[in-house]
Amino acid sequence: GGELRSGALSLPRLLRLPHRGPRLLCLSQLDALTDAALREALPACPHLAALDVSHCGALGHAAVSLIAAHCPRLVELNLAAVSAVDDVALDFLAARCKHLRLLCLNGCAAVRDEGLRALATGCGQLRALHLFGCTRVTEAGVAAVARGCTHLASIDLGATAAANEASLGFLAQHRAASLRVVGLCAADVGDEALASFVGACAQLQALFAPNCARLTAASVGALQHSCPALRAAVFAGCPRVPLQAFDAHTWPAGFHGIAG
Repeated sequence: GGELRSGALSLPRLLRLPHRGPRLLCLSQLDALTDAALREALPACPHLAALDVSHCGALGHAAVSLIAAHCPRLVELNLAAVSAVDDVALDFLAARCKHLRLLCLNGCAAVRDEGLRALATGCGQLRALHLFGCTRVTEAGVAAVARGCTHLASIDLGATAAANEASLGFLAQHRAASLRVVGLCAADVGDEALASFVGACAQLQALFAPNCARLTAASVGALQHSCPALRAAVFAGCPRVPLQAFDAHTWPAGFHGIAG
């Protein structure tokens, strides 16, 4: 407890964990966690499958290279709000962590399209990619991911420069059969483009599109018509989608819709 809170992870302490080290390690919001602590700890975790270092503000540019070097079996990695994560870091990750299926980069503002291109080349098994607040990511990066990550089921483009109609077009063209969850907060998307997208992605189960000023109640109708597997749709903060927008349609049991 005390060692974790101070960020001074002890190698002997980790070696007393089960044989071959832990498979899941959550270090989220440890403000004192440093690159030096990871350098000491991670060699004891060669079989680590899931790592959460989100909101660890003291981590520097060496953190991701250390993770990539010592944890090649990672399946899930959460780097949300680690400001040092950039395209160089993602290049290290893509070169070593070939088994990644879930990667959270929310709030990593230094990530750009080049980093996504590296992921698309090296991490073809990605199923979930969270990019909320990656403001420098554009539709070019999304196009690379759409082409390279053939199992992609979930992507969050909220509050990025990629939350636009061009990105939806790339996703519909390349990943229509696999997509299940899409996030589009504050997207520059109109009804026609969204209708075309959901018309292609018939297996969509959840769409999160809050604060999309151009969308209207017509988008709710398009979802109901095209996506029979839909279980959740969020249009909160969309001034042209009224609270009653979901009332005019018949939805499957268990569906949750929010508008207004």
